[in-house]
Amino acid sequence: MTGHEPRPSRRTALGLLGAVPLTASGVLAASGVAEAAAGSSGRIPADLRPGGAFDRSIKDLAERDQFSGTVLLAHRGRHVLARAYGMADKDRRIPNEIDTIYAMASASKPFTGLAVVQLAGQRKLRFYDKVGDHLDGFPAEIAEHVTVHQMLTHTSGMTDPTNDRPEPHVFTSVEERNRDIAARARSQELRFTPGTSKEYSSMGYEVLGELVAAVSGQPFHEYVREHVFERAGMVDSAYHTRTEWLARERIAHPYMLQEDGSRVDGVRRLDKGGAGGVKGSNSARAFIGSGGGSGFTTAPGISHGGGIAGGSTNWSIYLDIDWVAVVLCNYDLQIEPIIEAERSRITA
Repeated sequence: MTGHEPRPSRRTALGLLGAVPLTASGVLAASGVAEAAAGSSGRIPADLRPGGAFDRSIKDLAERDQFSGTVLLAHRGRHVLARAYGMADKDRRIPNEIDTIYAMASASKPFTGLAVVQLAGQRKLRFYDKVGDHLDGFPAEIAEHVTVHQMLTHTSGMTDPTNDRPEPHVFTSVEERNRDIAARARSQELRFTPGTSKEYSSMGYEVLGELVAAVSGQPFHEYVREHVFERAGMVDSAYHTRTEWLARERIAHPYMLQEDGSRVDGVRRLDKGGAGGVKGSNSARAFIGSGGGSGFTTAPGISHGGGIAGGSTNWSIYLDIDWVAVVLCNYDLQIEPIIEAERSRITA
């Protein structure tokens, strides 16, 4: 066990929330890239405008049924490209629009982080508080050693939540979902001694979501709605239930790729999963999102990436050159080439 860790800098904390340039994997972008692009930040490349090379490449993917979603590129607060492609709900023939709402998967983790930072600013918790300072029932190796800061920075050693039941479980309420997360969090074993390594952990953010609820006295979803979304004017962002997902026409349905190459609607077909088969991932079974992810937002509403069966998301903030890029889609696909095409043109 390590003794003392260096205190997190303001830049580190901002990086957790996507407020500094990040790569798709959440790593701080190299300063040289930002500096090189800063000199041309006043010029809008033709390739990024409507009808330009980037727009045409996404349109081509959509026409080949390899992309469905919304893309937004903004420079200095003004939209450069805002375009929707494909269908939000094929059964009801509802197309994706600029203001279509998408499940964000892990791209909503920064909102969990922001909630924690807010509570730390109010002195309701500290970054070096241990899990056991606020939550009961965890094994000693977690309760007495894992800190808030380690969970924020993916250095806690916590395992990711997995559905290891013999058959997929479909949750029917917020309370049932929260009980399940809490039980799995308390039954896990650490992968490594906290603070000695780094490994992406959704479980750490699940615990942070529970921590936000315990410290604030509000359910996690309500706290984020009131103190994050409403304060930022993000009126189309929320943690929707599966019932709302089915009922609201503006929320895109996730179309999950199957092993035979077809796609199925994950909200309507809870018996189906991703390409791994029936036991594969299907976030609609969870009923509602959590600290680990699966909030909902629109492209204009929001760097972090995320992926679920039937969805891939990424939002990047190029702080030094005043660009924001958002890609939200309701297909599961390899989103990295799209991000690279965006990045290479923005930083050219």
